[in-house]
Formats: sequence, C-alpha cells, structure tokens
Amino acid sequence: MIKNELTALRKQIDFVDSLILELTNLRMSLALHTVKYKEKVTAKKREKEILKKFQTATKKLIHLDDHFTKKLFTILMEHSKKIQRESIKK
Repeated sequence: MIKNELTALRKQIDFVDSLILELTNLRMSLALHTVKYKEKVTAKKREKEILKKFQTATKKLIHLDDHFTKKLFTILMEHSKKIQRESIKK
C-alpha cells in the first residue's frame, strides 16, 4: 500500500518536473524574442523588479522561502542573458 502511494506521488512529481522544464524552455524562448526590442541584454532595474515581485509572492507560499526564490530566478535570468548574448553573436 505504501509503495503504491509512493509510486503515485513520484509520478506526480515527474509530471510537475516535466512541466517545469517545458515552461522554462518557453521562458527562454520568450527571452530570446525580447533581444530585438532592447538596447542591451542586461536590465538591472527589471531584474530587481522581478526579484522583488517574486520574493513578495513567496511570502504567501508555505513551502518556499525568499532565499530559494531569489536563487531560482537569478539562475533563470542569468541563463536568459546568456542565450540572448549568444543569439546576438550569431
């Protein structure tokens, strides 16, 4: 019984992980499209706004904390900038 419950939970986790990957890929695709509308890749003000917005939103979530949210979105933004820079070089 417990093994079946664990298996079911793991299948749900796998599904959510797949969604996270797909949505992250979509985010990167959208970030690539923004390059043609920006003067430069880095937008410090926008990055600060994003971090502040999600750190505030995190306060309403019981399983996340500010540190995790900041780290997660910093990683996402850094990768977005990396692929934007690479697309400009092409």
